[in-house]
Amino acid sequence: MPPGGMTSSPPMVDIQLTVVALPTGPTAVAVNIWVKQDVTLVRDRTIMSFAHTWSTDTLFVGTDAKAAQEASDGLITGQVDRLLTASQAANRQ
Repeated sequence: MPPGGMTSSPPMVDIQLTVVALPTGPTAVAVNIWVKQDVTLVRDRTIMSFAHTWSTDTLFVGTDAKAAQEASDGLITGQVDRLLTASQAANRQ
């Protein structure tokens, strides 16, 4: 059990996709990804919290909703790839 009697939580990945479409005109797609996990303060190891430890975001503005929809899959895949690459680099043994 972690210090202070707190229970440990598994890391979480949050993915947020926001689409803003105007009836006539451009459509914007934003992709945000956050990793949240248990952290322990260096100055006081009895203090533990659940915090964002990594994040990335991207924005695409397309000429219409169809262009934005086609781009959104690539945006999500690209950001997840960044997460996996960062995780692998941070956890090399």
